[in-house]
Amino acid sequence: MKVKVTLDSGVYFATLADNPTAQSFWQKLPIEATLENYGHNEKIVYLQDKLSIENAPSAYTGKKGDITYYAPWGNIAMFTDKGPHASGLIYMGKFDGDLTALSRATMIKFEREE
Repeated sequence: MKVKVTLDSGVYFATLADNPTAQSFWQKLPIEATLENYGHNEKIVYLQDKLSIENAPSAYTGKKGDITYYAPWGNIAMFTDKGPHASGLIYMGKFDGDLTALSRATMIKFEREE
């Protein structure tokens, strides 16, 4: 599943994984939101509705470029550098290309690229 990601500075793309959490996210698109910094290596977006955590592993270690769902808080977490190993963190996909724009962005819009 390809996702069009619009940031302050332009249009980028991401590829979602084939898992229930990513599929649940895909069904909610389009989503437009304010990006928040969390730590020095993470951008987060809070969602109005929770995503599916069916068949999700109990924990995951975030990697640079990952798009994840942090189930305990119900937010999307995107890593601009190596992330933590965290219980409730679920891998959903990966940004395609350079992450410089994401690290500086304040707004994001996710849309289906069909």
